[in-house]
Amino acid sequence: GEGIAGQVAQTGEPVLTNDVSSNALHSPRIARRIGFATRSVLCVPLAADARVVGALELVNRKGDQRFEQHDLRLATLIAGQMARAIAVARERDEGERRARLAMIGQMMAGILHDLRTPMTVIGGYAELMADEPERDERRRSSEVIHKQLEHLSAIT
Repeated sequence: GEGIAGQVAQTGEPVLTNDVSSNALHSPRIARRIGFATRSVLCVPLAADARVVGALELVNRKGDQRFEQHDLRLATLIAGQMARAIAVARERDEGERRARLAMIGQMMAGILHDLRTPMTVIGGYAELMADEPERDERRRSSEVIHKQLEHLSAIT
């Protein structure tokens, strides 16, 4: 990541600075791009289960007030709740994805089962046809094969 928030997300360590011009991590390019004059920053990691998923960055305390340690503690508590909400949402999404994949797997198993039965019949009648010297029997076997092929076509 870039800037203070990028560093916090990468290291998991909070940053509190009331003079961003003296902080080497501050990226004036980002401030110019969004058209915002940044004076002070309080940034804490969004971490759940020892895994950082982002950063919460508070910019320019109201008026001329400075960010203090109690602001850092409060932001850390809020960030923890946000990170847990993100983790829960991700787990829910992953559970839904697994359920969809399981459903697709079951559908595929059903389709393969539906295909296997006519294929077995076709194979059996083809073997009978190959061994059958009588023309009428071969014709009947051929009709069964054609019916099974029509059945397969209807499935797909």
